Amino acid sequence: MLLIRSLVKVSLITLVSRILGFIRDVIIARVFGVNWMLDAFLVAFKLPNLFRKIFSDGVLLQVFVPILIRYKNNNNYINTYNFIAYISGLFIILLLVIIIITIFFIPKIIIIIAPGFVKKHYILSLTIKLSRIIFPYIILISFITFTSAILNVWGYEIISLTTSIFLNISMIVSTLLFSNLFNLPIFGLAWSVIIGGIIQLCYQFIFLKKINMLIFPKFSFNYIKLFSLLKNISTAIIVNFINQISNIINTIFASFFTVGSLSWIYYADRIVELPAGLLITSLNTILLPILSRSFMQNDINNYSKQLNWGVKLCFMFVIPSSVALIILSYPIVITFFQYNNFSEYDICMIQKLLNIYSIGLIGLVLTKLLTISFYSCNSTKVLIKISLVVIILTQIMNILFVHIFSNLGLSISNVISYYIQVSLLCFYLLKNKLFFFNYNIVNFLFKIVLSVLVMSLTLIKVLSLMPNWDNTSIFYKLIRILLLVIVGTLIYFFTLWITGLNLKKFFYFYYNL
Repeated sequence: MLLIRSLVKVSLITLVSRILGFIRDVIIARVFGVNWMLDAFLVAFKLPNLFRKIFSDGVLLQVFVPILIRYKNNNNYINTYNFIAYISGLFIILLLVIIIITIFFIPKIIIIIAPGFVKKHYILSLTIKLSRIIFPYIILISFITFTSAILNVWGYEIISLTTSIFLNISMIVSTLLFSNLFNLPIFGLAWSVIIGGIIQLCYQFIFLKKINMLIFPKFSFNYIKLFSLLKNISTAIIVNFINQISNIINTIFASFFTVGSLSWIYYADRIVELPAGLLITSLNTILLPILSRSFMQNDINNYSKQLNWGVKLCFMFVIPSSVALIILSYPIVITFFQYNNFSEYDICMIQKLLNIYSIGLIGLVLTKLLTISFYSCNSTKVLIKISLVVIILTQIMNILFVHIFSNLGLSISNVISYYIQVSLLCFYLLKNKLFFFNYNIVNFLFKIVLSVLVMSLTLIKVLSLMPNWDNTSIFYKLIRILLLVIVGTLIYFFTLWITGLNLKKFFYFYYNL
């Protein structure tokens, strides 16, 4: 049962990290509310994260980690040492070039990704200043991702998962204690990102030293293995860049809307990220290695069974989460955000966006799951083609829906694009006989839908019996939210048990695949 124990451990740590991140956002919301300063910070903070997703995450997932695993398995310390040293040296050079060029051209980059700020000179000026503070975080977060990959290969997954906690703590402490030291408090939040990144990296250095992998970078372009990696690296960067284009275009559109639009989208997205991020991280941890192993062994039957298990796991946890978020959207938003600088209109807009994102939650998680399967069978070129098609369709929908639904249109088109992408990914897997729907999927879905229906009716009834949410302290609101979550969870799994779904057998069977 080591696999299941690992999954539970990873899920619990991820949950703690996500909850702490959510607490961070609630505190930021209480201090800054919805205003032009936070809009500027969100755009500035998006820049290093955007570059990280393009240049670091995908490259490490697809290129660096598999090769590092082979070196480790060969038990050749010298080759492993040199590989890490030269790759990290190349990494430093690339990142420094990116930082220098970007900081120099930041005003132009901000105008490109947030052109709506041009007519709002005070927001544009602040965004440029914040970006110049925050953007060097890219070298910190990229090396944090790099060192996390090394720690994961050496079996220290827990350390890499807990690293994000320090960034959240840094931002929380700065928001509560040090923001008032600056003329504009938002500058304190910007500097906390850099401080948090330094702490994260130092924390990982401790454990790299423990496994004798704290290696000083080497700089040489004569290291022949660097050139053999360039093709795979470029493919990985293209895939990640395409996946981030929609994110960039959404920021461009949102910058033209009323002040606060970026903040509404951010807060709604963060609520949905709590259940989505937990399941996506768990699926990455448990499914990618076993899918890759099955594909390498040409065991397509087992590959399909494992993918079916992942799909069922998504249905089991995401469908109830999606419905519960819609039913509890108003209590959740008013509990965590209606304080100080938040107006009734802000609450209303975040609730609407939360409902839209909740509808797309199933599509989002299934997209991530099926993308994992493409990485496991090395079909990245197909991913590029599918991503391009989805991006084109998404932008057509953006233009149409923005005229009809204003800022809500971006979220609606994103949700629809998730399901289009799921359909295309699934079609490819079925066409190439890498995935076969399990014969009992209909019966499984019926049990899920029936249990969700019972849970929904129960939540609606309990909500109707509760007093008004407006005139209650945050403590009692949190207690009531927790009560609703516990009641909904117990009713849902009890109904699953009544319908005959054996969770122990479900997990044990797929553990033995």
